[in-house]
Amino acid sequence: MITNRSLVGVFAGGYSRDELDEIHAQLAALVRDGRLRNAVTEEVSFDELPQALQRMADRGVVGKLVMVP
Repeated sequence: MITNRSLVGVFAGGYSRDELDEIHAQLAALVRDGRLRNAVTEEVSFDELPQALQRMADRGVVGKLVMVP
């Protein structure tokens, strides 16, 4: 609470493989139809990673930043 951080996860236990496949298909359909959007706001290459990590440490990143190959 002091540093305003959160950790969010998903527990996929208790589902059969068929149920998980159906859930994935439903999520993929939502993305395909534009009803569910990706939260990534910026992508950086591996070469840009050190600078991106420094920007994160300096609190200069808004949204989600991911490294892509």
